[in-house]
Amino acid sequence: MESNKVFIDSCIWLYTADNNNPAKQSATRSFIASVSRNSRITTSVQVLGEFGNFAIRKYNLDAEKVKRYVEHISAFELHEVDANTVFAALGITAKHQIAFWDAVLITTAKEAGCSIFYSEDLNHEQTISDVQIINPFLEGDT
Repeated sequence: MESNKVFIDSCIWLYTADNNNPAKQSATRSFIASVSRNSRITTSVQVLGEFGNFAIRKYNLDAEKVKRYVEHISAFELHEVDANTVFAALGITAKHQIAFWDAVLITTAKEAGCSIFYSEDLNHEQTISDVQIINPFLEGDT
């Protein structure tokens, strides 16, 4: 596990595209910029897909704008998911009673060597499979 390697959940990335909440959008962009100066950010194709889906459905962004956001996010380290990731995620889902897709992301973060998983969707400061979940909006980082 690399202490300076982090994974950012799609729910955090989505705030960068939220024109309806400029304060949170700005805070999130500042947070990501700060993290990128001090850590290696990792993501996955699942995050790219979730971002695209919600940016179009929730924020009504056009596909071309979403593509530019996804290109930006995909410029960070992209960790591939395989069958072993899915098998491990199934074990995490059963053990920790979390949604399967969240377990896939945590497993991906672990496989990529991330020590921190930034998310709003899971329990703040919980550790799952040696990956600590941090809600950056509760940390005072934004």
